[in-house]
Amino acid sequence: MNELFVAWVQNPTPETFGALRAYIVAQSSYDGYSRDLDDMDDAFQQKRYEDVRRTFGSTMPNLLLSPAAHMLVSMSLREDGHSEAAEMERFICFRCMEALQASGDGTKEQPYLVLRTTDEYDLMGALGKELASQHLVHDGPRHYDRMVCTDGSELWFDITEMMDAMARRLQG
Repeated sequence: MNELFVAWVQNPTPETFGALRAYIVAQSSYDGYSRDLDDMDDAFQQKRYEDVRRTFGSTMPNLLLSPAAHMLVSMSLREDGHSEAAEMERFICFRCMEALQASGDGTKEQPYLVLRTTDEYDLMGALGKELASQHLVHDGPRHYDRMVCTDGSELWFDITEMMDAMARRLQG
């Protein structure tokens, strides 16, 4: 995993991003609906900065490409006086955002590829969009979140891998 991650950070192409995503999705621990990010946020709000980082580390590779997770780690490092490490995590956060934006164009034909529902909200925020309504759409073997924004536009997110992983967990 470390080699794939470093390869992607150093050379953020669709191929390196795709290889890293495929690795994450193939892990039995992958859960796009986990509450790990909430646990990190709770720890941050309670000023338990080391717990933020400990929770992040314990989720690997589940939160590896989560912009929000990397931003929380960055903020916790900054609060603990580790400015260089904080900047690195901030850089990784923005690298994750760039990869999400490059994964599609937000249409049904080319939806954004996300690994977590929180990625959808991170990307919407980066695009300056606000959610009006959310709809789960099944189209054959594919699953999408269709987000209708307050400006009337729509953003489509492919959540097939999250749904497939959830089905595998439920089956046993």
